[in-house]
Amino acid sequence: MYCQKCYTKLDPTTEFPRCPRCGRGFDPADPGSYLTVPLPGKWRIILYVVVSTIISIAAAFFVALFQLRIPGGAGGH
Repeated sequence: MYCQKCYTKLDPTTEFPRCPRCGRGFDPADPGSYLTVPLPGKWRIILYVVVSTIISIAAAFFVALFQLRIPGGAGGH
């Protein structure tokens, strides 16, 4: 049993079932409120890939703009 947010191992025997690391609540009787393996779901992985790709493209764009503006840079005269 693992936390859906931070993947910390959960103890279902506590009086108030909460993740000790992030405080997210879970219900030991509801399998939808926790993970059975300490891995992110496929949608979270897809989200991470998409967001990191967008950030990388934006960073490359700004570096290219900066290179074009400095004398002697790529494409500069």
